[in-house]
Amino acid sequence: MAFASGILADGTKWLEMLEHRNLLSHTYDVKRFDEAVHAIESEYSSLIRDVIAFFSARILE
Repeated sequence: MAFASGILADGTKWLEMLEHRNLLSHTYDVKRFDEAVHAIESEYSSLIRDVIAFFSARILE
């Protein structure tokens, strides 16, 4: 719904991020952990910044 409402620009990436979160909550594999951390740093941090910017703009209106 957030994607359809225009809050999220890339719904697919958000679903990927949720999949990584789900994997991390049930794994103790260091390789998977490292992959998820890399994905957070390289891909997902910008998605989170975009949502913060979206809501910050709405608060200041």
